[in-house]
Amino acid sequence: MESAGPKVILDRMKEEWDEPDELDDELMLEKQLWVLTAFQLQNLGSSRVAPKPKATTGKMLELYGNLSEVYQLSAMHPRQNIQYLTTTPQRPIPLPGNVSYLTVPQPGLVPFPYPESFFSHIRASTLPSLVPSSKLPQIFSECYRLLAPGGMLEIRIMDAAPVRKTTGPKMRAWIEDRLALNLEKLFRCSKPCTLVPSWLTEAGFDLPVSRLSMGENNMNMRLPCAYAGNKSDVDSELSALVGRALWRDIWGDFVDDIPGEPQWWWEDVEVMQECRERNTVFECGAIFAFKT
Repeated sequence: MESAGPKVILDRMKEEWDEPDELDDELMLEKQLWVLTAFQLQNLGSSRVAPKPKATTGKMLELYGNLSEVYQLSAMHPRQNIQYLTTTPQRPIPLPGNVSYLTVPQPGLVPFPYPESFFSHIRASTLPSLVPSSKLPQIFSECYRLLAPGGMLEIRIMDAAPVRKTTGPKMRAWIEDRLALNLEKLFRCSKPCTLVPSWLTEAGFDLPVSRLSMGENNMNMRLPCAYAGNKSDVDSELSALVGRALWRDIWGDFVDDIPGEPQWWWEDVEVMQECRERNTVFECGAIFAFKT
């Protein structure tokens, strides 16, 4: 998948992606892997290399990610032993040989069932949407305990609402009416791009480069909510589809389904028109935090 060009990735992502509930497990896994591949390539870019931990325990942890996250991690690190901690019962799809599966009743229960300094790399993809904000500092401290000195915690983050300066009244109203109240009721962190770095620092992690500097240790990008519709602009369309897929994976379960109205903001014609006019974007990226 990584060897495929943007046009191939875009074509594969557009195949039947709009109806995930009707896809079988294997096809859904493939669709999610295309999304992760596109995100990885766009997030790192041609001139960037992902940071690596200095610890060499030979063990990695995928924390509450979906199955595609585990497959990607296994492919990227075939010689590592990958532990998969999840709340989802194992599906009939066979796991890669270097993956061990462990199910827990709910996310955020600490301590995690692993010894101290066990992992060299921990990755979490949707953590801010899975547990209340008050639990995140405790989970980060637990991750710190599990990492060996020189180990790395990788967290993918995406704010629930677009960047304020780029957001128009129609998009703000959609977020307020369909999403914001549910996040407040369940005490979810709607602005992890702003809050997570400080919680990581308080847990003892080292963030060598400021998140705002777009440095090599903390990679943030802005994904467009809409694209102009020019078929020749493959990169813009691909970025928009990646943003929508990641947003739905992280925040989609909190959206109110109102009969007679479009289910998602990208299905609302007026919202999309406004997003094109204002170049509305979501902030998204990865934070790489190290245990010294």
